[in-house]
Amino acid sequence: MPWPDCWWGAGMAGLPAAGPGSWDSRSTELRNPSEPRVASSSLYIAVPLAYQRPQRPGGHELCVRLAMLVGLAGRLDHRPTQLSGGQQQRVAIARALVNNPHVILADEPTGNLDTATSDEILDLLAALNAAGRTIVMVTHEPDIAARAKRVISLRDGRIATDTAN
Repeated sequence: MPWPDCWWGAGMAGLPAAGPGSWDSRSTELRNPSEPRVASSSLYIAVPLAYQRPQRPGGHELCVRLAMLVGLAGRLDHRPTQLSGGQQQRVAIARALVNNPHVILADEPTGNLDTATSDEILDLLAALNAAGRTIVMVTHEPDIAARAKRVISLRDGRIATDTAN
């Protein structure tokens, strides 16, 4: 799978020292904490594949299939900042699925989303759970927790309640 020049700063040696398109201007952009260090959603989904040894063939096709699964097939060439909050969450879910995990840890998956988009993300997580994946979700919102099969509430670092829904 080919990685773009912006992948972790590789390939920047040939860029000018200053000005637009320079290493410094691109590195500043890449260090922006609100945007992953990749050029597109498909490459963000593929990041875990870069750590596999040996490399798995068909990585690009897998990323496209996962994007389709989460409803983003038409947005693979978009930068993360060109996506809505809900679309960014879907990209993150696709990235979490790329190595076919049995357990998905979802820390506030609906934290910055409107109600309709939150419902879409929760429906997607419920479908993944119905397909056999375990979802461990952290939330501070009782209405979000109410959609879980089991709710474990913590207070001061200790289990306060453990109930089945």
